[in-house]
Amino acid sequence: MSRLFIKTIDKLKRIDRLVRLKATGPPNDLANKINVSPSTLYEYLLILKDTFHAPIVYCKVRRSYHYKESGVLGLEFKKK
Repeated sequence: MSRLFIKTIDKLKRIDRLVRLKATGPPNDLANKINVSPSTLYEYLLILKDTFHAPIVYCKVRRSYHYKESGVLGLEFKKK
């Protein structure tokens, strides 16, 4: 498996965790937290929204991203 693919999945999982905690901060802060440029962050957010249908929105009052609906982002196999 490609190292780039694995790094991308790791970044998406980290974004998901920070979004759930409502601890992303503004876009530039979130980009710094996950060690990417702001333009790469926006690409990751598009992947989460378009591919995984994650309802991520930005709150100007809290200055953080959050999910507008409850749910679970599944990026790994989980045993039942």
